[in-house]
Amino acid sequence: MGGNEFRFFLSCDINLPVTLRIERLEGNLPNSVTSLESNSSSGNKNAELFVECTLYIDGVPFGLPTRTRLESSGHPYCWNELITLSTKYRDLTSRAQLGFTVWDVSCGNDNGLVGGATIYLFNNKKQLKSGRQKLRLWPGKEADGAIPTSTPGKVAKHERGEIERLERLVNKYERGQIQQIDWLDRLTFKAMDKIKDRENLNSDNSHLSVVVSFCTFEHRVAFQESGANFFAPSPVSSTNELVTVWDPEVGRTNPSEHKQLKLARSLTRGIIDRDLKPSSNERKLIQGILKYPPTRTLTGDERQLLWKFRFSLMLEKRALTKFLRCVEWSDIQEAKQAIDLMGRWESIDVTDALELLSPVFESEEVRAYAVSVLERADDEELKCYLLQLVQALRFERSDKSRLAQFLVQRSLSNIELASFLRWYVAVELHDPAYAKRYYCTYDMLEDNMMKLQVGTSREENGYKLWQSLVRQTDLIAQLCSITKDVRNVRGGTQKKIEKLRHLLTGILSELTYFDEPIRSPLAPGTLITGIVPAESSIFKSALHPLRLTFSTLSGETCKVIQMVSLMDRLLKLENLDLQLTPYRVLATGQDEGMLEFVPSSSLAQILSEDRSIVSYLQRFHPDEDGPFGITAQCLETFIKSCAGYSVITYILGIGDRHLDNLLLRDDGRLFHVDFGYILGRDPKPFPPPMKLCKEMVEAMGGAESQYYTRFKSYCCEAYNILRKSSNLILNLFHLIAGSNIPDIASDPEKGILKVQEKFRLDLDDEDAIHFFQDLITESQVEGFHCFLSSGSGIRLLYLESNSSSGNKNAELFVECTLYIDGVPFGLPTRTRLESSGHPYCWNELITLSTKYRDLTSRAQLGFTVWDVSCGNDNGLVGGATIYLFNNKKQLKSGRQKLRLWPGKEADGAIPTSTPGKVAKHERGEIERLERLVNKYERGQIQQIDWLDRLTFKAMDKIKDRENLNSDNSHLSVVVSFCTFEHRVAFQESGANFFAPSPVSSTNELVTVWDPEVGRTNPSEHKQLKLARSLTRGIIDRDLKPSSNERKLIQGILKYPPTRTLTGDERQLLWKFRFSLMLEKRALTKFLRCVEWSDIQEAKQAIDLMGRWESIDVTDALELLSPVFESEEVRAYAVSVLERADDEELKCYLLQLVQALRFERSDKSRLAQFLVQRSLSNIELASFLRWYVAVELHDPAYAKRYYCTYDMLEDNMMKLQVGTSREENGYKLWQSLVRQTDLIAQLCSITKDVRNVRGGTQKKIEKLRHLLTGILSELTYFDEPIRSPLAPGTLITGIVPAESSIFKSALHPLRLTFSTLSGETCKVIQMVSLMDRLLKLENLDLQLTPYRVLATGQDEGMLEFVPSSSLAQILSEDRSIVSYLQRFHPDEDGPFGITAQCLETFIKSCAGYSVITYILGIGDRHLDNLLLRDDGRLFHVDFGYILGRDPKPFPPPMKLCKEMVEAMGGAESQYYTRFKSYCCEAYNILRKSSNLILNLFHLIAGSNIPDIASDPEKGILKVQEKFRLDLDDEDAIHFFQDLITESVSALFPQMVETIHRWAQYWR
Repeated sequence: MGGNEFRFFLSCDINLPVTLRIERLEGNLPNSVTSLESNSSSGNKNAELFVECTLYIDGVPFGLPTRTRLESSGHPYCWNELITLSTKYRDLTSRAQLGFTVWDVSCGNDNGLVGGATIYLFNNKKQLKSGRQKLRLWPGKEADGAIPTSTPGKVAKHERGEIERLERLVNKYERGQIQQIDWLDRLTFKAMDKIKDRENLNSDNSHLSVVVSFCTFEHRVAFQESGANFFAPSPVSSTNELVTVWDPEVGRTNPSEHKQLKLARSLTRGIIDRDLKPSSNERKLIQGILKYPPTRTLTGDERQLLWKFRFSLMLEKRALTKFLRCVEWSDIQEAKQAIDLMGRWESIDVTDALELLSPVFESEEVRAYAVSVLERADDEELKCYLLQLVQALRFERSDKSRLAQFLVQRSLSNIELASFLRWYVAVELHDPAYAKRYYCTYDMLEDNMMKLQVGTSREENGYKLWQSLVRQTDLIAQLCSITKDVRNVRGGTQKKIEKLRHLLTGILSELTYFDEPIRSPLAPGTLITGIVPAESSIFKSALHPLRLTFSTLSGETCKVIQMVSLMDRLLKLENLDLQLTPYRVLATGQDEGMLEFVPSSSLAQILSEDRSIVSYLQRFHPDEDGPFGITAQCLETFIKSCAGYSVITYILGIGDRHLDNLLLRDDGRLFHVDFGYILGRDPKPFPPPMKLCKEMVEAMGGAESQYYTRFKSYCCEAYNILRKSSNLILNLFHLIAGSNIPDIASDPEKGILKVQEKFRLDLDDEDAIHFFQDLITESQVEGFHCFLSSGSGIRLLYLESNSSSGNKNAELFVECTLYIDGVPFGLPTRTRLESSGHPYCWNELITLSTKYRDLTSRAQLGFTVWDVSCGNDNGLVGGATIYLFNNKKQLKSGRQKLRLWPGKEADGAIPTSTPGKVAKHERGEIERLERLVNKYERGQIQQIDWLDRLTFKAMDKIKDRENLNSDNSHLSVVVSFCTFEHRVAFQESGANFFAPSPVSSTNELVTVWDPEVGRTNPSEHKQLKLARSLTRGIIDRDLKPSSNERKLIQGILKYPPTRTLTGDERQLLWKFRFSLMLEKRALTKFLRCVEWSDIQEAKQAIDLMGRWESIDVTDALELLSPVFESEEVRAYAVSVLERADDEELKCYLLQLVQALRFERSDKSRLAQFLVQRSLSNIELASFLRWYVAVELHDPAYAKRYYCTYDMLEDNMMKLQVGTSREENGYKLWQSLVRQTDLIAQLCSITKDVRNVRGGTQKKIEKLRHLLTGILSELTYFDEPIRSPLAPGTLITGIVPAESSIFKSALHPLRLTFSTLSGETCKVIQMVSLMDRLLKLENLDLQLTPYRVLATGQDEGMLEFVPSSSLAQILSEDRSIVSYLQRFHPDEDGPFGITAQCLETFIKSCAGYSVITYILGIGDRHLDNLLLRDDGRLFHVDFGYILGRDPKPFPPPMKLCKEMVEAMGGAESQYYTRFKSYCCEAYNILRKSSNLILNLFHLIAGSNIPDIASDPEKGILKVQEKFRLDLDDEDAIHFFQDLITESVSALFPQMVETIHRWAQYWR
């Protein structure tokens, strides 16, 4: 038995993740996956398999399953893939299992289960299994992790045959447990292969097995739970299992050694030691001892060494404390000599002196010496240790010790020290064991303070000072009473806050202003004068602590003022409320206008400041129970508004959509602005059908969420509703066809056809839903520069070589790049890694972001093959390029074999240096045959089975012969292009087919010009006129359409108003005009089929129109389009419009004013109607006046609009509203005219402001200067003016202080008007308070050392630092970066925040990470990690320390993923800087470890539960964290590993979720 047999690792000490390798699948796959009968000798070559690995702890799944890649290379299926689980070996139990389930996805359904197997990670000896393991799969069963399992992977002993026995021996051989002898091994393996073949032949069935390889360690790994006690008694087993043996003498002193040391010490007490000098080795040993922490107990040899060389160490100040530890204080002579040496020793530091006040040192002389050293510390340093020094009074020998006297005396000269000392001592009075001692100290402080004479004035004497401290106690008592009263109030936090404020303003109102100022218990240098009730609140916590705002002697207070969001009313669209924001727009001239300002923020601004839409909405509508942390109503509003504007912008073809003209209101309503490009015109190439950015999709929970499905549902529902109203919309476009809108004026007919095309009226509702869902998908999947979506498809098949030998270990992937006219277009696309060996087969579909319609005739695809197995950058195999269109400008399709150019990347230049197609002069017989096979596969060569078989056999022979004769071999990559039903010819988008083109004599596709396309056929026209004349009589009255004709008519009635009727369609409607008179929808179509140049036909049509079923108002708008010139028809349309109410009329008013252009006279029936309706509605009158006034600038129609304007003015002036002159028409008209004067003044201001040089701020200053200066009359009008945007509202003036300028190229004004009721919109910025920094060892880590004070056993005070918990921030802002952007935005800074703010955050994270790790702070969650608005993070709530934690598996420090993401992720430079600060801070604190450990020693006797239970153990826990056995460099590596472990910890994330639930229900 070798020496290594007794060496082993414990599983609890292995801080590594569980790792294994899934190698391959052995055995033959069944013909049918469902039956799983594996008796066949051949496997299913088309199977695509993957293995799912699941960890089970005590029969329960632990963590998420891990899957391998898909493997489809055929038998044997080999993955050879390393699997790393998130669980570590130290967290495993003895009954941990791994389950492996093999799945086949090639069947295309859910029934692809091949089989499963389970294996225990520890054997029956509780040793970790290692090496290769062959697990038999249970067909048709998923791996079962129950105990006992139903799918054991190991074959039962009674079933094991010769093969299983041999495999176990091979496993031992591979693990090195069987000696390797080469010549014998070869013979043995040959014999084993024969036995295996014989067993397989004799076996009546075959089994599938999965082979996995477990990690192998240097020694065996024995199971041991973390924290197990090796010193507890345990029975010793007679088996060979590892057991725990109890040794009762462990830790006790060896009496023989102790006696020997005493004898040796006695011989060296004389003068012989004075001149002794340590040797080189002894000096190293002593230096090592001096580095020991104060908690380290010295061994006998170490104590002897220090005593021996005590005289030579007297100049080493660090050695004093260690020397005093080696003294045998029970020996009077030795103690006397030690005290004498102590007085002559090099003076130690203050931090070392604290060690001498620990309970280890009982000698009064030693403790007095320590106090004498403390006297050198200044007050600031002393305040740092004061709490611990008060605790050290417990270890003194007398009540009036030197330490107590020192503390009292120092307090007399510093009121802050006196106040803190008084409170620290007062708290300890409740401890009966030491009450007498602390009463003595308290009395000593009081007596000395009362006798103190600060000055001649009575105001400054000690009595007054002491009384000011005593009054703190009275205040605290009252506050405790309030806390109890408030805590007993039933109800939520709000009711408790109301109770608090009621008390402070009622019976305890004396607390709002003290008779005399009181020193703040937290900051005794500050005098507080009272509590501010209105600004005092209660924290949402189980104990309901008060949050009180005190006014100081200088009157400072902290104000928090909430902002109130303004709401706008909704537009109802066809009974589907999509929360649209129809803001008012008004043109007041050709180049000027007004629009309503809707309080909102652009998506660009939101994403810059809040990082996500959800974060922005959380600020206004937080709800922990709601979806994504916002209220369900708010999210529903956002989804609806997104759907509404998606449909609207698609139909209208709104262009130039970007994040700056998509605005979001704080109630969740999204809306669009800036409609400079409509009807499909866009300054950007390849715009999507609608603007649906990924941030909007993410705000709905992603493309797979229920909310995104609801969004699509709203879109489709809205689209179908608008399709039903398509006539109305197209009619409105007809009415503005003559306007000066550029996108319409250039070609009105084409523009309207574009809108009609968007409605897809050829589809029924169901097909329209599918169509619009495809549009949404196309818009969502943004590709190149956010303009392209998924398009071209190529399937990468395999890599082929004429050579029979290849690099079997190669790991290859193919990179595919699209080139447009020689330039790379979009990002390269890569296949998966393939390492299955020759031939390398991917069979992977590649989908590029570019569409076929965007390709040019010289588009190319480049394919480059890379090998990553070489482990360096020189892994280029070769490249090839192919044109997508052939020389006939037809798209290539089918399989393409491309020859690779060795050592070259694919070149997309024109001409290319890496053509994949072999040049004609180089093509041989093989290339010719391959081209024929390609044609055969595309169906261009007829398939004849018997002849095809013969042909392919002959081709294989030719190929083999050619390969043998070839003197070189080529690598080729085989790809397959998409095949369409017909050939695809190249044509650029928008090309004109009607332009003349020369006809080529070749067989290329050409464009032929037909000049008669679109003209009327004269023969057909004559025939129709003759047919119409025969059917004008009475014979048509009783005609009824047949079933087929009825279908045709119904189809015609569904046509949009832009659709031109054919001759046959017009004839059909005319023929059955009488039977259609009851169908109101048919009137407009009938009037379109009338030949208006024929007087008799026109007369009959007008007669029928009067008797036709009355049409809807929306259809009447069509009759006002330029298609209908008949005055009778247009008058009929106006008569229908008269039925519309004012609200509906306002919707069409703008278009109706435009329709005046198509009237036959200036005083048309339509103009008169509009004027008359305006007289009864001031809003209609105001809008009509403005709409008409704008058109006065159009010279072509100025006369007509002047006539309408005069008609409106004349009728308005004559209007008699009432008997009072105040109400007559003149006054009303003048109120409208004054709008024009106001607009003129505002235009003048705009020009003046625009001409101001400088930024927006200077222009704002200029604006306010004008409004408060020479144009001050605008701040208060002599008479109220009707708002041009809302004529029903009277405005009384502009509010200069609240008026501003938008940051835009045109610098539009943002004006706030006061109304007759005095309403204004106020925006008040919040001011952030700053706290000073604590300097730690010259490294400023931006810590927040807030003040804490215990004022009793169960009560206390702590300083309130304005901040927010990370839980609240992530709920409201969704990320830390978004929160910081609100306070410190900087577009040029990292992640949109200032560099200083990010640096502050990183430093504070580093500081508290190190501190919480060293102190073992437990119960860390996002509610006790707070963040200030200047970026400083800090921790609160230290109820669990020294490693104690109520949560299982706590990480070494709290470092959640949100904190890492705020630094840019684990790979960013800022995260690297964070780790650097951590390591630097850790090493600095390690150098000061003695100080920290001494402070812990001083509070060892306190009542802190985590220390009081076992002080020595607690202090050792802290010492262990310092890892003082490591040098600085090793400590850095150690702490970096801790950081990595903390970031990757999975369990705390689960616990965090549970904690959030608990907080909600609290």
